[in-house]
Amino acid sequence: IRNRSERFKEALPSVIAGLRVGAGAGWQSLIGADLIASNSGIGLLMVRAQAAAIVAPTDPHDSLAHAEHIADWVGLHVQFLRDPADVERIAAPWTLLTDIAQHYYTQGDCDDMATLVAALALAAGLSAMFVTVGLDHPDAPFTHVYATLQGPGMSGWFDVDPARTETDGHRITTLATWPV
Repeated sequence: IRNRSERFKEALPSVIAGLRVGAGAGWQSLIGADLIASNSGIGLLMVRAQAAAIVAPTDPHDSLAHAEHIADWVGLHVQFLRDPADVERIAAPWTLLTDIAQHYYTQGDCDDMATLVAALALAAGLSAMFVTVGLDHPDAPFTHVYATLQGPGMSGWFDVDPARTETDGHRITTLATWPV
């Protein structure tokens, strides 16, 4: 009969492996929860870092250049793709940024793009509003959204609509703005 110390020595590698797997799973859960259900933490740091990188080539006091660079960057990295029929999906900005970091681009519809634009703008020190529009009929429901940005020194709001193909050929008949 083996004594306890011999059995412990044999079991120790398995115990350590189990602790490593458990710690890894716990860490992944913590990171996942932070990214999904937090308005601070890693997700916010990702958005702030990307916004800083986007506006870095511009004059720090040129809000219009910041807005233009954000618009160009989102237009370059987010390809328009409608949500599936009868499904409304809104991706968190840091989820889109993770996809872009891994694949150089991501896909999303107008609300995903507007949310990303607004998050990047706020992180860059600009103000943002969402603009919802209805098309073609005076009482049309809102079917499209985009962001509009403003900052110090700008004479008005700068519309950023990377999904503009949604409204091409249509007449905007209803419109509302929503401060972020």
